[in-house]
Amino acid sequence: MNTRASTLNDRYILLEKLGSGGMGTVYRAADRLTSQIVALKQVSVEAGALSFGAETDQPDLRVSLAHEFQTLASLRHPNIISVLDYGFDEESRPFFTMPLLVDAVDIRQAAEKVPLNSKLALIGQMLEALRYLHRQGIIHRDLKPGNVMVNAQGQVKLLDFGLAVEPEKVRGVAGTLAYLAPEILQGLAPSAAADLYAVGVIAYEIITGKYPYDTASSHELMRQVVSVMPNLSLLPETIEQWHNQGTHPPELPLDTRTMILPDSLLRSADTTTADDSRTFLANDLTPPVTETQPSLPTTNSPQHQMSYVEKEEPLSLREVIGKLLAK
Repeated sequence: MNTRASTLNDRYILLEKLGSGGMGTVYRAADRLTSQIVALKQVSVEAGALSFGAETDQPDLRVSLAHEFQTLASLRHPNIISVLDYGFDEESRPFFTMPLLVDAVDIRQAAEKVPLNSKLALIGQMLEALRYLHRQGIIHRDLKPGNVMVNAQGQVKLLDFGLAVEPEKVRGVAGTLAYLAPEILQGLAPSAAADLYAVGVIAYEIITGKYPYDTASSHELMRQVVSVMPNLSLLPETIEQWHNQGTHPPELPLDTRTMILPDSLLRSADTTTADDSRTFLANDLTPPVTETQPSLPTTNSPQHQMSYVEKEEPLSLREVIGKLLAK
């Protein structure tokens, strides 16, 4: 497509191709209606593949897909890139527009040369965005560093909801192999817990500078993800240990013994009642006084039943990442 002369639906002038991937192509575009510069994603896959699920009771797939875009357009959160507009082009291909991110890098790049507390703050913002999605009944399903951007102000922006789905409708395997949870590779439906696995992989990379598995083969990678636990010894178990290794930034509070994430943000089936995440997400690295937390709602599946209990010892950073990456 010649972007210099192309327009879409007589409204958007496609100015520059910003990138492309398996789902489609992103352009910098001028909105003639609002005079704004936006990011426009033109989807290259069939409309049916973009729906929250292949099952639909709508006779017109375009109507069903428009409903899903309406859901995405209704999302409002400081750590989420909102959908501004959506529709179909002259060739019946879906497209949607988003605010254009300027001078943004992905979360791994943003975390490369910052202290530990800044790394954890980035992870916390990512979890806040994900928790908001899950509260709306939406799972991301394609969580990876390239979909977690950080702007010049250090604010995380979760984006690319072309694969976001409603949990009760999901079917099929999607997303990037390196960040897919073991159960997805084994053919199970995507879930909030699968999103959290991707968070665990990203957090591991941010903290250690390495990917959890060591292989260049897709087949071997799938085998390791399903059956091999990553080397958690690369993760310092306590702040003191990190400091003693000489890799811990000196400005961190040395009396902080452990890194904490609330239980409901580990590899559980539900993150919607994680109100006590404020301690971690506010970048307060001091363990809170022990207190009794409210019980989480349970599911019909025994392995997903979980409740808060009074804790005397908070989880260490290593335990947190280990639980996120649990098989």
